Parts: sequence; structure tokens; C-alpha cells
Amino acid sequence: MGGMKIITTLLLLLATVAVGDKKPLPIATVHVFLKEECPIARYHTKTLSQLQERYAKEGIAFRGYVSSSKATKQSVAAFKAKFKIPFAIEPDSSLSKAHHLRAKVRLFYQVKAAYYEYYYLGKAIDITHQNIELLKNLEGVAQAKVRAGSGIGGVMQAQIEIGKLEDRLKALNEMRLPVLGKLNVAVGLKIESHLPMPKAITYSPVSIEWDLLSSLINQSNHKVKRLKHQVKTKSIDVALAKKQFYPDVQLGVDYIATGESANPAVSDSGKDPVMVMFSVNIPLWYGKKRAALAEAKHQYHASIADLQDSRNQLNADLKMALFEFQDAERKFILYQTTLTTLARNSLNVARESYEGGRVEFSELIDAQRLLLEFQLSYERARTDHEISLAKIERILGRKLPQSQQMEGSPKL
Repeated sequence: MGGMKIITTLLLLLATVAVGDKKPLPIATVHVFLKEECPIARYHTKTLSQLQERYAKEGIAFRGYVSSSKATKQSVAAFKAKFKIPFAIEPDSSLSKAHHLRAKVRLFYQVKAAYYEYYYLGKAIDITHQNIELLKNLEGVAQAKVRAGSGIGGVMQAQIEIGKLEDRLKALNEMRLPVLGKLNVAVGLKIESHLPMPKAITYSPVSIEWDLLSSLINQSNHKVKRLKHQVKTKSIDVALAKKQFYPDVQLGVDYIATGESANPAVSDSGKDPVMVMFSVNIPLWYGKKRAALAEAKHQYHASIADLQDSRNQLNADLKMALFEFQDAERKFILYQTTLTTLARNSLNVARESYEGGRVEFSELIDAQRLLLEFQLSYERARTDHEISLAKIERILGRKLPQSQQMEGSPKL
């Protein structure tokens, strides 16, 4: 689900009502922006059909647009027939309709980011709960030491840590509704809809030459494509403005049907006269034409500057997203293969040492805190890895190919 994917956006544009004996115009038009290969857009086609049927009697019309450079009349017609969409749909290959109507596009990036944050929240709740249970177990160890004649300091420390984690767990549970609400909004559900927390996410290695990413921006990013189309339009305006300086030459031939000869004695009587016309319009008012040409050139160069600025900004965003992707991948591999295992072993050693009377309970608490930090950092890194990958796809405007192993590293 890559890059800048248009899902489903509804804009209500008020229209005027015709008077007289003409058929009245709709009181409002719902403009629906779709993408043929988008599963969420496909999912909502049934709902859109039901809404169109429901509100048609109230004078509300529906019109659809497929905003994609690959959209054609044939592909849009096939999409309309396949999903039995009752209202008219037309291709918007240049994104002119989406830009003109200022449609708010919802990207798959928003859906993915909200989904992964919901996953992380669930893992943070689970990990915190597991550490509370671990601390309760350690509290039992400290109480056994008290019964053996040791001080109660260890028990008190354990209870303090348990209280802190229980407060954190409460805060995490209270975050569930706002985080879920953000996900519901992203996928077009009611904000109070219930969705189960994801239990796992899949590591997404990508197979692509990273040096080609910048060129993919030029090929796939919707903003770049729209600005390139604008540059082309402005170049045509310049060419037309230059033609205003050329003479306008017109050549024509006409004839008059006179019918039968009324007087055969008259020469050429009854013959249809043929007329040849030639005219030349010489352009004057050069000052006005020069101003129009200068304005056309200014608009052309301004459009080129806008395109270059957008490319530069997108490349800067891409470099940052690549860094975030690389950093998150390095961290989650480090926590997965080394740090979390070491922290768990350190806790086990600290527990044995405490039970043997060789260390204070505070060292046991420190080892537990470190394990909790590494467990959360591992899940945070996994989450950030997938979010940064989704961000790269958003910038490129396309989905990256997946493979079993990473081929190369991001080059910044």
C-alpha cells in the first residue's frame, strides 16, 4: 500500500437550484475520490452505493473520481461495473480534480502508523503487566528474607516499584481509547468502534536499490507528478503567447449556387461564381503582447521552481525517513539478539546473589528496571521500523517490494 495512495474522501459542495421549467440541479454533490487497487476504497463501495440510493431522493448527487496516473476510461468503467457503483465515475489522471476541490487525501501511511502505534500500546500494556507480576514475585523473595531475619527495606522497595508500574499501567490502559480512536478515524470507522489489539507485527524487509529511491519520487509521488503537469501546461502557455506575434494568414474559397441560366445569351449566365479570399492580420499592440509573453514566461519559470523546491523537500524528507528506518532496524536487532537476553540473565544473577545475601535488593530492582526498559525499547524499535517504512512509501507514492532478506542498506 504505497506512498501517496488516495483512499475515500467525501466533499460536500453546495450547488444552486435552477429555476423555471429546467430540471433542478442537485442541492449538493458528494465528490468521492477512489483508487482502483485500494482495498479500503473497494470495501467502502457498497456503503457509498447505499448512501447514494438513500439520499438521491433528497436531491444529493454523487460523483466519483479515480485519481491515479494509470486511470483510463476503460479501467474506470471496469472498476465501476465490477463493484456495481451506481453513480458516474471518471478518471483523474492528472489529479486536477483532487487539487481543484482541495480534497483531503488519507494515505495508507496514516492507517499503518495508527495501527502500529496501537500494536505498541498493547505490547507496552502486556510488558508492564508482566513486570508487575515479576516484582510481586521478587517481593515474595524479599518477604522470605524478612522472615529469615533480614530488614524490610527490600519489601518496601518492591512495593514502591509495584505502585509505580501499576500507575503506569493505568495510564497505558487509559490511552487505549484515544489511540484506537485515531486508528478508527484513519480507516473510516466510527470513533467508538472496537478493534482488538494486534498481537504481533511482521518484520518487513525490502528488496530495492536504495540509490533509486530518489528517482522513484520523480516517477511516483503525486505532488511531483501534478507539478510536472503544471510545468508542461505553462510551457504551452509560453508557446501560445509567442504565436501572438505572428501574422494571422487566412485563405478561403467560396462559391454561390445561381441555378439555371435565366438568359443564355448573356456570357457565363447560369454558372456558379467561385470566390477566392485571402487576408492577412498583422499583429499590432506589441507592448500588450510582450507583457503577456513575459507573464507566461514568469509563470513557467515559477512552476519549474515550485517543482524543484518540492523535489528538494521530498528528498530531504526521504533522507530523514531512511535514517529513521536504519536506526530503528539497528536498534531492534540489537535488543532482540543481545541486550534483552543480557538484561534477563543479569536479573537472574542478581536474584541469586540477593537470595545468597551477596547484594542488596536495590541491585535486583535496577536489573528489573533495565529489563523493562529493554523490552519496551525493543517493541518501540520494531514499531518505529514499520512506521518509517510506511513513511518512505508515502514519500515515494508507491509500495516497496518485499523479500525475505534485506538487499543492501539505506544510503544517506
